[in-house]
Amino acid sequence: ENAKTTTYTPGEWITISIRAKRYNQQYRGILMYARGDDGQKIGDWEFVDRESMFHSYCENSVLHGGAELKPYLTTWRLRVPASYRGALTFEALLKVGPANTGEFYYPNDLRLTARGNLAGKDQRWYKGKVGQSCAQVCQDQDMVCDDARLNNVDTPAKVERLVTPYVNCLLPAVARCG
Repeated sequence: ENAKTTTYTPGEWITISIRAKRYNQQYRGILMYARGDDGQKIGDWEFVDRESMFHSYCENSVLHGGAELKPYLTTWRLRVPASYRGALTFEALLKVGPANTGEFYYPNDLRLTARGNLAGKDQRWYKGKVGQSCAQVCQDQDMVCDDARLNNVDTPAKVERLVTPYVNCLLPAVARCG
């Protein structure tokens, strides 16, 4: 939060969070999206927090799924097409206060530009279906599973650094159970 992000890498997931900084000032409602240079909404959103709090019925947007108070910190992931190289401007409208009354806030100060050096980064992580093995997922991508590499991702920090640019992982990231 103290080191505000100013760039993104096209085709990779970007983590976007909203934090209520005042006690008892969580928001109830949100509409949020990213706009490209042409003013159109861009990118696909996935939810990191409980999905029932939000839905994506508005294309290329995040929208609240009910009027209950949201947590002090909520997080989503956004991926813009790998071919897009323009700036991203984030638009959000937050509803704070009691249901059917309260205030609306327009906290829009986030603008990201594409990173300059985009060449040479090959995707190595893919998300399979429930029950699919690493070998099956890799075979679907015309690749061979690298068990040693997979087993070396054994901490949440490694998951964040190596996997989440390509695959949205629901939190908390747990390396091993037991």
